[in-house]
Amino acid sequence: MIEGLRIVDTTIANLVLDDLHIACALTNRQLTVTEVYGAVRYFCLEDRPCVGCSLYEVVPELVGSEEVIAQILSGTLPRYELAWVNRESGDGDLRYLNITLLPHRNAEGDIIG
Repeated sequence: MIEGLRIVDTTIANLVLDDLHIACALTNRQLTVTEVYGAVRYFCLEDRPCVGCSLYEVVPELVGSEEVIAQILSGTLPRYELAWVNRESGDGDLRYLNITLLPHRNAEGDIIG
């Protein structure tokens, strides 16, 4: 841990992320969603929770990007971005999302999702 680093309460972090219209989903190495934060309404619906689902169910636009995701999980690719992905919300509104994939690292720096 970095000296002096203070971990922000997840409730506060969720409020900030939601206000900025940012959502975050963490996965394990099998790409199963384990945690969600922020404006998850952009990819999780009330009748379809995200936790426990495959990342490909939550973000179907990633189908066909398996090699890129494998490179992120291996650490050879630092990030992957899909810009202006259109999504219809549960109430029929059309939204455009920017999707960014980053490696999820544990405290030791190992990629765990």
